[in-house]
Amino acid sequence: MMQNTDWNAIVDQVVSGVLNKLERDMPENETVQGTVLLAAAYVPSPKTATQALVARYGENMECILFENADFHPFGVKTERLGQDITEKELMAKVAERGRVVLVTPGIGTLARIANGNDSGFLEYLVLRALLWGREVAVLLDFQLPKFKRNTFFERIIDIADALTSMGVKLLQYRCAGEEAAERHVLVTQTEVDDAARQGKKAVFCAEGAIVTPLARERAGELGIEIE
Repeated sequence: MMQNTDWNAIVDQVVSGVLNKLERDMPENETVQGTVLLAAAYVPSPKTATQALVARYGENMECILFENADFHPFGVKTERLGQDITEKELMAKVAERGRVVLVTPGIGTLARIANGNDSGFLEYLVLRALLWGREVAVLLDFQLPKFKRNTFFERIIDIADALTSMGVKLLQYRCAGEEAAERHVLVTQTEVDDAARQGKKAVFCAEGAIVTPLARERAGELGIEIE
């Protein structure tokens, strides 16, 4: 009959073998680093958005596109979910990164995250990242509005407050606006003719500008306003 010491030796040998295999199969380093961008909506002024992201996070970023999102930040590896990467692979990627940034999401998406609604995969990813202690941020393409009771703006502020209380960082960048019209200190017939050739309907004057009589006459002929 086998003695207890023999059984103990066999058990120790089996346990040792299992532990050695686990140690070999496990990654050597489980620290997280890098930033993954999640884009699921339209990104206005993509160049400005990219500059804002690079300025904050550097170039160690990857971008994942959801659904019909079309955002390709220059110099950043970009993959489309369902085409280049699976949900399981993306989940692993989020787990391995130190930061997760949601790029210009819709208000509905933000509301679901603020309410802890993880029924969508994007919301699920963000909420899991928060639970894992990752740094989670949202890049907004607008400035947070001032408080206005019983308006859409009030809802946005409530959502923003809920997100920040959960540890989400709110980043903002300004979309490109219309280029300021050139204002002339001297308006002659030449400026009026130039405006007409460019399809403009007005010539803008600086404060105290001089407008020649020929310019006014020519503007009347061409239907150009002098403002």
